[in-house]
Amino acid sequence: MQLLRNKAKELLLFLIILTPTVLIYTLLIYLGHASNEPNKFRIATFLIGLGLFLVLGFFSGNTEQKKGWIAGLSSALIVVVIVAIIQLFAKDPFTWNRLIKYLAFLASGTFGGILGVNFKRLF
Repeated sequence: MQLLRNKAKELLLFLIILTPTVLIYTLLIYLGHASNEPNKFRIATFLIGLGLFLVLGFFSGNTEQKKGWIAGLSSALIVVVIVAIIQLFAKDPFTWNRLIKYLAFLASGTFGGILGVNFKRLF
């Protein structure tokens, strides 16, 4: 039960960080301070996603304080599965690029978990 509570807390923290990040990036695009060219937009969103998954993994590893790579990977996997299911229902076609992006997000979450376990517990 404690594990589920910790995972829920980590995912809620991820959403709390995700929301202002998306709002700020959207505002920057709207105001013309960030490029909305398709290639630059994809690169920017990918890098933002890597950073967010790194933070998610960090908090997961920091919360569990052991086996950080498993903690970060499991939290990132939960988010990736939820996003994949939503895209499946939206009838968005699955491509190899998306698979590579998901694997990079999982790797980022895993690395964040490895980093997080090496710091004293924050929460």
